[in-house]
Amino acid sequence: MPFLTLTNTGEVVKNQFFLISLTDDFHYSTLNKDEKINYILNFNLKHFPTFLREDLVNIETEQELEKHRLNFFPHLPSRCSSQFIFEKLSDLLTASKIYDWKGHIHKISIDTSYDYIISKHNTNLISNLRKSDFKSITNILNEYWNGKIKWERCHDRDFYFLPTTEFLIEGKINIIETLNEII
Repeated sequence: MPFLTLTNTGEVVKNQFFLISLTDDFHYSTLNKDEKINYILNFNLKHFPTFLREDLVNIETEQELEKHRLNFFPHLPSRCSSQFIFEKLSDLLTASKIYDWKGHIHKISIDTSYDYIISKHNTNLISNLRKSDFKSITNILNEYWNGKIKWERCHDRDFYFLPTTEFLIEGKINIIETLNEII
């Protein structure tokens, strides 16, 4: 199985990942890359009902991530138009809880006969952004887009763990296998 070089970190990874095919976002998935980015960046937050505050925070988070990417990391894939893939099935399952994803799980590879861009990111930082006041988030945004994954300390104990890691891919994928798991 061939290897891939990550755009943001230069790391080399095996070309085998996990993907969840989402079942609830058909309209958005029919848009092209520029339409998806414009949809998120131009979403009118003032016309959003306050009882859906959690969804509003998610949109604000994606807007901040995309603005920062466009300004400082334009060579990386956009979260608005990428597929989210994972090296480990456990990371996909954790991310599906963070993002509230539902769908079928597939083992995939990147079709390297087509152009592609792939980058690696700390999924846990998304939760930090969603909980923030959006006033002093530049360091979190830089850490997310740089893709340098660090061991994190578990609260006040001497226990360290690697955070959930997601990869963004703009390119063509091949489904190797559809797993029986549906979440």
